[in-house]
Amino acid sequence: MRVASFLIAATLPAAVMAAPAPQLSWGKPGVSLATYRAEAIGCGMRAYYTDVANTNGAKNFQESSRLLDSYAGAPGDTLENARMMGHIVESTHVDASLKDVKQFQAGLIGKCLLDHGYHRFRLTDDQRAHLEKLKVGSEARHAYLHELAADPQILSAQAVPDPTPTTTP
Repeated sequence: MRVASFLIAATLPAAVMAAPAPQLSWGKPGVSLATYRAEAIGCGMRAYYTDVANTNGAKNFQESSRLLDSYAGAPGDTLENARMMGHIVESTHVDASLKDVKQFQAGLIGKCLLDHGYHRFRLTDDQRAHLEKLKVGSEARHAYLHELAADPQILSAQAVPDPTPTTTP
């Protein structure tokens, strides 16, 4: 699983840094900033620490890692081994595998937020533009998202249907 871990670690920072402001967010009327942050962090941590080994994406990485390990240091034609290893890496479909794991984790977060009484709402173009000006992880960004997420009028006017929770890989 060493190779899969490396592939995941190598691709995540670029994906996170390049992410635009989301179109959807979660809110609960009147929620305090402290509760909002605690529940968001709690749901995120629950998803983060959930075993993803049974997702199709993780199984794809596991199989590719197993195949790569079988060619690494194998006796025989080094060039042929390298060619086969290149083919394995190409056939791993890293983006699709990561997307599968990410969707699984997003489903876990969604279920957790629903369990805490949150509902989805669509951010307006102006809200998204303002959000994109705020540094990811900053207190200003957290405060702005909370301001939107706790406002009953925004939640009502910009409501979208909640997802059907799926928490199985």
